[in-house]
This record gives sequence, structure tokens and C-alpha cells, in this order.
Amino acid sequence: MAARKTSQKPSSNPASGDKATDAPATDAAAKDPAPAAAPEDKAATEDAQEATLDAASALILVITAPRARRRAGIAFGPDPVRIPVDDLTEDQVLAIDSDRLLTVRAEKP
Repeated sequence: MAARKTSQKPSSNPASGDKATDAPATDAAAKDPAPAAAPEDKAATEDAQEATLDAASALILVITAPRARRRAGIAFGPDPVRIPVDDLTEDQVLAIDSDRLLTVRAEKP
């Protein structure tokens, strides 16, 4: 008759001498924070953001709202309002983009 393999729990006996199996595997991951981004990564990210802004500056935002609404000093409504991104400040773009009642899409001129 063949012997049956059974799963056994690792021993939690401190006298066993095997400290690696006594601690949960997640302890090492919890103690080590994620590595910080390397300076090269930050530079690459900034370059990508600048390229995105350059490409975005050639765009026109087409903005509509279900009913009359003002955001960033501009009136919007059911009729589409077309605004070149270059004519807006960063704060205006952020305010318009973060307004959930506005529908914003970008188109090329």
C-alpha cells in the first residue's frame, strides 16, 4: 500500500529553529516601502507632460451642458462652445474638466 501525502502546517514552535517559516510572508513586503522614482524617471515624466501640453495647446475644447451653466468665467449650455486651449489658463481648464455637469471633448482645429 502506497503512503499518502498529507499537507502539514509549518511548525509554529519557536524551538524548531526555522525562523523563516515562522513569520508570515507578508511581513517583509509590509516593512519595505516602494522604491522612490529615480531622477531619470521624473525627468522622463516631466518631458512627457510637456509634450502632452504642447500637443494639447493645438486643440479646441468643445463644451456643452444640459442647461445654462457658468464655469471658469464662461457660459455654457446645450449649444456647443468651442474654445482653443491656448485661450484658457491652467486653472480654467482644470475647472472645466472637473465639472461633472459639463461634457468636454477635444478636437483638432
